[in-house]
Amino acid sequence: MEEKIAKYNGIIEMINSKLDGMKDKTIDNDNDEYKNELEQSLDEFKTRLEDKENMCKTNDGLIEQNNAKIDELQKKIVELEKKINEQEITINDLQAQLEQSNQDRDDALRQVEQSKEANIKALEDLEQTNYLEFKSQLSNLFRAIYPETIANAIIQQMDVGENAKAEKVVVEPEKVVEPVKTEEIEKRKKEVESDMKRLKNKKTQQKNNIKFQNNVDQDITKLNNYIENGGTKPSVMKGGF
Repeated sequence: MEEKIAKYNGIIEMINSKLDGMKDKTIDNDNDEYKNELEQSLDEFKTRLEDKENMCKTNDGLIEQNNAKIDELQKKIVELEKKINEQEITINDLQAQLEQSNQDRDDALRQVEQSKEANIKALEDLEQTNYLEFKSQLSNLFRAIYPETIANAIIQQMDVGENAKAEKVVVEPEKVVEPVKTEEIEKRKKEVESDMKRLKNKKTQQKNNIKFQNNVDQDITKLNNYIENGGTKPSVMKGGF
């Protein structure tokens, strides 16, 4: 458009030059007709020039508006990227906290199991050396880990007159203790280990895809619930992206 404006200005200048040259000449019919054609051409190119200049002004205004909109959109993009990064950090922190909580729980369960085994071993050793002390310690243990009614029922089954071996059979803990879920949890954890690893890899690879990350987090939550509570193994995303 700038080239056309320059071209029209050149033509207008040329026509004005020709008209100026005709001022001092004698005007006959031919010259008068030629002059009229020049003046008509001059008006036509002035109109074209004015149209192009108006279009340029309009375009300049539109460009300025579009640039302002672009600047505004770029600011919004920067703000959204900042929020996305903050959400990713929050999600990663929550996932790390969840994993740490699961690890702490598993460690606590193992410690409980180890403590239980150590207590049983200590009681067995005590049984061999002093049955009465063994009975007292065992009664205290029952009262510590069971409700009072259950503990009293177990203690009542113990016959002081029987030997230590018979006593051990009568109060066999496996008959009254609620099943320990540690082994089941570990089994389910190994069962979904490959799925869990695959989901975490997918999440890392798609760290800028919030929708995908949310889907992965939901699947990870399903697997953690299955590990903790059992039931039917949940279906999670397979294959690629």
